[in-house]
Amino acid sequence: MAKIVSKGWVDVMLAPFTSNYPFNYQGQGYFIKAIDGAKVALNDSRHFVISKKHPNSKETFIALQKGLAILRQRGEITRAYQQSGFLNKQVQHWNIINKSKLIE
Repeated sequence: MAKIVSKGWVDVMLAPFTSNYPFNYQGQGYFIKAIDGAKVALNDSRHFVISKKHPNSKETFIALQKGLAILRQRGEITRAYQQSGFLNKQVQHWNIINKSKLIE
């Protein structure tokens, strides 16, 4: 996908931010960078699926909820999103171009 953007065959693609401004991606035959001041918010989430038929499903669900609460309280979930590039403090002030489509 990055190659077709780099060649001008398409205008844009979605990608997580790299760690440093100007957020470039470069590889063999392509070079892309972020559009300054613009970002797209994704209405997405992560889920764990636990079969109700599993003999330990209730205990597993409770343990996951407890663990997620601890991770959330410690800021680990936000930190993981930041480390992966999906949340980037450097672009907090950038305009969300799909703001009207966000589910609050």
